[in-house]
Amino acid sequence: MDTGGLGVFLLLLASHAAALPPSIQSDATAHAALTLGGPDQDGDGYPQSADCDDTNPFIHPGAAEECNGVDDDCDTYSDEGSPGAGQPCSWGEPGICDAGVTSCSAGSLSCVATTGPRPELCNGLDDDCDGAVDEDDADADGVQVCQDNCPFDPNPGQQDSDGDAIGDACDCAPANPITLAPPPVGNSARLWRAAGTFISWDAVPGAMSYNIYRGYQTTGRAWSYNQQCLLSGVTGLAAGDPVDPRPFTGFYYLVASACGMAQESPLGFDAGGGMIPNNDPCPGSQPDTDGDGTDEAFDNCPLLRNASQADTDGDAHGDACDNCPHAFNQGQDDADGDRIGDVCDPDLDGDGIPNPDDNCPRLGNEFQTDLDGDGIGDVCDADIDNDGVLNEDDNCPEDSNPGQQDTDGDGEGDACEDGDE
Repeated sequence: MDTGGLGVFLLLLASHAAALPPSIQSDATAHAALTLGGPDQDGDGYPQSADCDDTNPFIHPGAAEECNGVDDDCDTYSDEGSPGAGQPCSWGEPGICDAGVTSCSAGSLSCVATTGPRPELCNGLDDDCDGAVDEDDADADGVQVCQDNCPFDPNPGQQDSDGDAIGDACDCAPANPITLAPPPVGNSARLWRAAGTFISWDAVPGAMSYNIYRGYQTTGRAWSYNQQCLLSGVTGLAAGDPVDPRPFTGFYYLVASACGMAQESPLGFDAGGGMIPNNDPCPGSQPDTDGDGTDEAFDNCPLLRNASQADTDGDAHGDACDNCPHAFNQGQDDADGDRIGDVCDPDLDGDGIPNPDDNCPRLGNEFQTDLDGDGIGDVCDADIDNDGVLNEDDNCPEDSNPGQQDTDGDGEGDACEDGDE
C-alpha cells in the first residue's frame, strides 16, 4: 500500500513529536491535524486536542510568548520570561529622569523609570529634572555650578591664588598649581559594630577632609561596585552609619581623602590591582538613584522605580525585578537565561519540553533521544548504552559491551568496530 512516504513517517512519530527532524518540520505542520487527529479550526497546524485555543491561529504549542496575559504557547503559563521587557524606553520626565526600561506586568508592557533627580552638576545634563541644564548654585554662593571654581564649597569671590582653576576654598594647595589630590587612605580603614557600623582610618597628609562611601550586595545579584556617598566633608578620623542592611544584604564601606569638595583621592584598588571605580562621587551623589523614595542600599529593586517595594515571596528581590515573584528564590538562579527563575520555570533547559516530560530537564535535548530506553536522555545519561560502563570509560559508548572486549587492542571495542578493519 502506497501511503505517500511522508504521511507514514509523520504518523509513526506522532506520539514522539519531539523526535521530528528539523528538515521536515515545515512539511510536518501541514500534516499535523491528520497525524495527531481531530479538526484544526484556526488552521495553525495544531488540532483541538493539542491547541489550548483553537480559535486563534497565533496561540498554539511553540508559539512565541507575548506580554498579553495569555498563554500563547499552551504551556499553562502566561507572560513567562516577561516578553518584551528590559528594553530602554522614555518615561516622559525632563532630563535624566526620562530614562526607563520596559516591564511586563498584568498582561501589558509599560515603561518603568530607572533614574530619579539628583543635585545639578556641570555636565550638560538636566540632573535635577527641572527642565533646565547646569543652572543650579549647589553651594549657594551666588555662582552657578558651571562657573563656580568650587561648586560645592562657598566662595563668592572665586579666589584662585595659583591660577589652576580650582578655587582656594577647595584647593589642596592654593599656592601650588600642580598639586594633585591627597593620597588614598589605603588599608588603614577599620570597621566595628556597635548600634550600627563605625568606620575609622588613619590621617592622610594634605587631606582637609574625608568622604565616606557605602555600597551594598544582595544575595542573587551580580557583584558590582555600586557605592554611594554616605558622608562628605568629614573632618575627623571616624564616622558612623546607624542603619543596618535589609535581609540577605551586606554593606561595604570605602573612604577617600579630599581637599574641600573638589579634589578627592582614589577609593583604593581591587584584588587584581585595578582602581576601584567611583561612578557616583561625593557630594553630588543621590542615594535614591531611581527616585522611588527608597535609597538604593535598601531598595529591593535597585535602579528600577518601584515605590511599593512589594516582595510577595520575601526573598529580598522585589516583585518588579524578581524572576520568580511568587516563589522564594534568593539566588535568582536561571539556568537557561530566559528570565524565568529555575524554581518556577516550566522548562528549565529551554528546549521546548516541559520538565515533567523531559528526559533531561536541565540539559537542552529537543529530540529527546534515549538510546538505551532507560528514560534518561542521551545528553545527560552517564551510561548511554546501559552496559554498566560509564561513557568516558566505555570503548563503545553507544553499543552495549559490558566486557569491553577489544581483540586488536586499538582502543575501540569489538562491539562497535567495523569488521572490515
